[in-house]
Amino acid sequence: VEGYNAEVGCARVRLLAPVKAGQQVFVYYGNLSSASQLIRFGFCDMEHQEDSVPFELDQEGITPLQQAALEKWRLRADTQQLLRKRRAGNSANENPQHNSIKRSAGNSAPSWRLLATLRILHLEGEGEDGEALKLISEGTQDPSREVSERNEAAILATVQTLLEAMLAPYPTTLAVDRARLEGGGLTGGQRACLTHVACMKEVIEANLEWYTSRLAARL
Repeated sequence: VEGYNAEVGCARVRLLAPVKAGQQVFVYYGNLSSASQLIRFGFCDMEHQEDSVPFELDQEGITPLQQAALEKWRLRADTQQLLRKRRAGNSANENPQHNSIKRSAGNSAPSWRLLATLRILHLEGEGEDGEALKLISEGTQDPSREVSERNEAAILATVQTLLEAMLAPYPTTLAVDRARLEGGGLTGGQRACLTHVACMKEVIEANLEWYTSRLAARL
């Protein structure tokens, strides 16, 4: 894309290879979230391969030891985390250089950074928790892996509650939104906005299912 031409009201795109007159040209919009699609191009695609929803963590009450542990692993509780849903790929990767875990088609898993940050924030400063925090802050214990049964159950319950709160303000369910999209009668703008909302709900519900199933397995 070379830029926007205000005089003719369109973007100028230069092809990377020659094409014949009348030959169909395809445009790749990129592997963007539904929000980015809507903002940049004015439409959303329910079936694109990857989507994400911002998820903010409350940093109030972080202790110096927790902060040290977060800094050691380059984690920040005061920035937005992403809830992800991927529809393609079969491999799981917990390498700290990657900020998400790929799952099989139709499933979802949270970012390793989100889980690691939550594990640190749910560790108390005394006893076994305090020792774990010290090891994490020294870099000898990896927070991308489970710290303890109690800690893991705590973060699963916390996120389950937060995700339920994210869904609560919506006046309709994902099923109702899908029915409206399939039923027609919507303007282009209404369809784009409703698709975006449905995509967000899909990501939140997929993550909620992930946390709920793992919490239930521990009870």
